[in-house]
Amino acid sequence: MFTSPKRYQKLANIHMMDRGDRLLLLEGPKVCISVGMKVVIPEVPLRALSAVSKTAHKHFTKRPNYYELNLPFGSVDKKALEHVIHWLKDVCSTANTYVIPHGRTFTQNVLIYKVCRVLGINSNIGHILNAIRDEITTRLLEYKEIHAIVTNLTPSDPVFIHLAHNLTHKRYLKEIPDPECFQAYLSEHPELEKLMAEIHAKNMARYQRLKVKEAADAREEEWLEWRRTAKWRPTSVTACDVEPKTAVSNIGVVRSIPVENA
Repeated sequence: MFTSPKRYQKLANIHMMDRGDRLLLLEGPKVCISVGMKVVIPEVPLRALSAVSKTAHKHFTKRPNYYELNLPFGSVDKKALEHVIHWLKDVCSTANTYVIPHGRTFTQNVLIYKVCRVLGINSNIGHILNAIRDEITTRLLEYKEIHAIVTNLTPSDPVFIHLAHNLTHKRYLKEIPDPECFQAYLSEHPELEKLMAEIHAKNMARYQRLKVKEAADAREEEWLEWRRTAKWRPTSVTACDVEPKTAVSNIGVVRSIPVENA
């Protein structure tokens, strides 16, 4: 591989390339993608894969004579991987580019999203990420859907974090219909349970700070209202209060005036 500079392909945004340039990505050497040392997808155009995948680009740049990209066992779903590679081959030959198609189900979207994360195809998954987040927000997921996230993504992943925030909020509002079963599920998945506990603690601390601020604001408003409506006024200096050798100037400021001797 990469015995000629013409075969090297830098990372590129294929959506900014015209069809002629994208067709060139299909030319040249082919590689295979393996999962756990078992070939899953053969005959993948090297240049096309290296153009969109940071993982592949880094791997084949360091190992120019390799013809295989081996992913860890269990790191990706086979059908989801096939879905992404099919899109890659097709988008390089179509008149117009298009984004990676959504899966038919929520779980399929999670698995497609994971493949893209593993391959480092981050610039082409914003729409899938948004679709996953929207479903997490708008409805209560089934346990198998929650499980798809918890078992496929890390606690630092945006989807995992969004799920933890949403479940924490729903549990606080008592919107989870089976709290005992849910707690039992959390006990089996300590990473999710820990993250939810941290989010809850931060939310409560923020809520307490807000309550303290609201109470202080209310006291200040009450005092200002009393100032506006009270009959009390600051004591003013009048001419009657001035000593014989002083008088009030025409601008209302008390100043000493010398008295001439008669």
